[in-house]
Amino acid sequence: MKGRLLGRCDMGGMVPMVALMLVLLPCVSTTGVLERFSQHSLTFSGSGWKDVYDNNESGLKSSIEADISKHVQRFGTFNTTVEVVWLGVTDVLEAHVEVLQVLKIDYEYAKLQHIWDENEVNSLISQAMYENTLSLHNKSDAKFLGSRRRSKDVKFGECTRTCQVLILMTSVQVTVM
Repeated sequence: MKGRLLGRCDMGGMVPMVALMLVLLPCVSTTGVLERFSQHSLTFSGSGWKDVYDNNESGLKSSIEADISKHVQRFGTFNTTVEVVWLGVTDVLEAHVEVLQVLKIDYEYAKLQHIWDENEVNSLISQAMYENTLSLHNKSDAKFLGSRRRSKDVKFGECTRTCQVLILMTSVQVTVM
């Protein structure tokens, strides 16, 4: 009788399952992303960052944000914000930065725009010259060493949105069978 739900077929109970998967497919689609958030760690060498940090922490944050913004802004199509959320000084200066890209949906060609992923943003951050930031350091030994992605740690057993959709689809399939 299960095979007669959507017509006679040699696949028996597979027809309702395939039909259900086709109905739920749009739920899993990743197209139409309107924003993307990424986290990055930057490292600067130099022996005088402690003094710069102690005397002008807000200026240091602002200069890093300005230097990165020059490379990641796409005026007219995206609202991109860059924020330094943490600074630390040991032998080097380390900055944790968050970048949020939001597509302007009123833009005529919004559907044609590509939101950069974390690796693309990190590549652009690595290409910055950091003139404003390095100018705060009084000694000539200051250099930008590099940046890396700070991905959110996904804990073992944590279920993401895709995982939840797959569990839902499997549960419905088992119930239908």
